[in-house]
Amino acid sequence: LLSGSIAAIYVVISGHSKSLSLNDESSKENHISRWPQHRQLHKWRLFEMNSNTFSLCFVVCPLIIMLVGNIYSHLNDEETLSFGVIIRIISNSFGFVAIIATSFFLVPVARQSPILKFFHVNPIAAIRIHDWCGKLIIIGGVAHGCLHMFRWNNLADLDMIAMVSPPLTCLSATTQNGNADDIYLDEETELTCYLRIRNLTGVLGMIFLIIIAFSSMNYIRRTYYRWFYMTHVTAAPLYIIFIILHWRKSILYIAPSIIYYMAASIPSIIERYQNQELEGGVKLTNIESIGESERQQCISVTFRATALTMKAYNPGQFCKLTAPKISNISHPFTINCIPNRNNELRILFRVRGKFTKKLARSLLQNDDEAKERPDICIDGFHGIQTRVEQALRHDVVAIIAGGIGVTPYLSLLLKLHNRLCSTESATTQKIVLHWVCREKSLIDYVNKEYFVPLLNQSTSGTFQINIIVHCRESLKTVPSEKFRNVLVINDEEAQTCLKEECSGVDFSLSPFFIDGSSTLLYKIFAGTTFLTITWFGLLSVIVIYSKNPSKVEFLPRLQNLLCLVSLCSGISFFFNWCLRSLFFKKNVDEKDIDPIKPDCYSTQKFQLASKETHEYGTMNDPFQKNSSNKDSTSFAQTVLFSQKTGPRPSVHVLLEDLESSDMPGLFLCGPEAMTDELEDAAKRMEFIRGSRNHDGRPRISIYAEKFLM
Repeated sequence: LLSGSIAAIYVVISGHSKSLSLNDESSKENHISRWPQHRQLHKWRLFEMNSNTFSLCFVVCPLIIMLVGNIYSHLNDEETLSFGVIIRIISNSFGFVAIIATSFFLVPVARQSPILKFFHVNPIAAIRIHDWCGKLIIIGGVAHGCLHMFRWNNLADLDMIAMVSPPLTCLSATTQNGNADDIYLDEETELTCYLRIRNLTGVLGMIFLIIIAFSSMNYIRRTYYRWFYMTHVTAAPLYIIFIILHWRKSILYIAPSIIYYMAASIPSIIERYQNQELEGGVKLTNIESIGESERQQCISVTFRATALTMKAYNPGQFCKLTAPKISNISHPFTINCIPNRNNELRILFRVRGKFTKKLARSLLQNDDEAKERPDICIDGFHGIQTRVEQALRHDVVAIIAGGIGVTPYLSLLLKLHNRLCSTESATTQKIVLHWVCREKSLIDYVNKEYFVPLLNQSTSGTFQINIIVHCRESLKTVPSEKFRNVLVINDEEAQTCLKEECSGVDFSLSPFFIDGSSTLLYKIFAGTTFLTITWFGLLSVIVIYSKNPSKVEFLPRLQNLLCLVSLCSGISFFFNWCLRSLFFKKNVDEKDIDPIKPDCYSTQKFQLASKETHEYGTMNDPFQKNSSNKDSTSFAQTVLFSQKTGPRPSVHVLLEDLESSDMPGLFLCGPEAMTDELEDAAKRMEFIRGSRNHDGRPRISIYAEKFLM
């Protein structure tokens, strides 16, 4: 909690200074261009290593060492050792490991966690750390329970069923007196009600752990996400409740994780649901259906956003979308900005699965049924914020996308072109996008909305962006009526709709997110909320725990947890009330902000080649240098486009641009089989060539887009 508080204060202070420096884009670009090359290679950030390696080094290994040390110290403290005593010590040590892992397993999955922002942690890497903590909890908890059952049944010759099933007299005595240690059920074994209730709570906690472990299997998570989600939000709190009842001191270890999670998540969750009930979600301005058949259907949803939100957006980030009329479970979708539209964002997704099918049907209703269109609630931004900076570290960037996996890179290409055009001497010289797609309508839509505006900006420069589309079927012109505009609102109509007809408001970031791109007032407010919940929650746990010293009473343990949750929720509601009533109003502080233009392009028209192309490039020489100056490294065009039909390109074709590079970067997004094959091929390329940078890191840096939700 102390580290979280320090991180929150640091993010508020550093974010304010960062927002001041962002006002001068040219100085920012020159700063990046002047950054020495060797400093870029050594610009190492925590968690940038493989997340599994980090988890093994900083989570698994320390807990294993603690397990061995705990067993060793307790064995030395015992005067007489028997096999039963050894089993008891080992069992309790496993249980203690599970408690320690529980003490921080919620930190990686907290919304907008200050610690994750402080260390610039990739959310996907954080989820893997959470996954490793969960594995240790399951292994430690199950081992603890099984070893004790073995000791009861085989060593002490006790009835295992009787050990975990207290009679009703025990339960009534516990609720009336609070102390179950005075009632002996068996004078020979001295089994009290307290011991049997303690054993029962431990067994119930272990059962919920097994349920969580089963639902977390990769097949279950991928195929039955709803069941996986509901199991987690129900079984995990029940596990925590029974563990707190099982061992009195467990609240001291688990409370910090609970407090941190609630301080980082509950205020924004309350604010989101208040927006849903009072304002009707975000204002949609355009809904389009893309595809010639239901199997190939994609949906484009455009919505308005505030100026602060547009300023905070970074290419490659995603949001969590909720449609309460369809499902209360949030689903991740990539967000993109839109060329020539400075106040709108877009979500482009493929119709696949129950949720997206229901969402598509409800969004694409006729005008007569428009009132039944669901309210869309968006929570964001999430995901890594440094995709542009990561790409600018490399001299050659290869981006390989499959199907709808191109969405994380649409805004990235626009931003990279904008940044490189304003940089005098950049490291990046060549960016190649290989997009493998079989849907002709999706290709035409992306060409029209993103690639054509990028080509309109093409000039001579010291870098080149080459867009290569691999269509696995014959390209045909898609009629314009295939792009079904269900709801189209121009700027003048939108202003009227905001007041009278259409529900919803402009999408804005939650003021409880400690984000470096928000205003100083918002950051101070968010930091104050986080610190208040953190330290008042911790104080309540310590006070209630110290006032109930009894080791055999169960109700005070549960009261401590209930008071903690109630206090954190009450503080969250109070700050939400302050947000709406006292300090802020909607869109406050935005009147003095200039309109944000993430990517501006000329309005001249550019027509893509309509004929099929079987070779790379629609020009004679895709990488022709500017003939006016033979000694110059300037390219004739900074953006090139080409299309190729036929079977899927080979791995060698997709990765050939990386072979001659000194600092290559590989960005991947698509089907898991394709990305795994390309990752393996890139690693084999490194192994064969035996090339490594002087800092020991692989020469090909791989950035794979994966959603491990």
